[in-house]
Amino acid sequence: MKLKEIGVVISRTFNLGNYESIRIEVSYDSSLSSDDSLESVRKELSELCCSAIKKTYKESMELRKGQFYS
Repeated sequence: MKLKEIGVVISRTFNLGNYESIRIEVSYDSSLSSDDSLESVRKELSELCCSAIKKTYKESMELRKGQFYS
């Protein structure tokens, strides 16, 4: 069986204290070519997801300090 696509979904829930939390979920998909290593593509997609989660968390904390959240 030859895989043609791979997808990675990673989510993380951050406890904000005071009975509040934020859940961030990121997914990336990729088409595989014949010379792609499944493991290397999976690792790259996982790194992209983790990086996006960190960036989104930082941005949401900046918004939280502002007027977006009450």
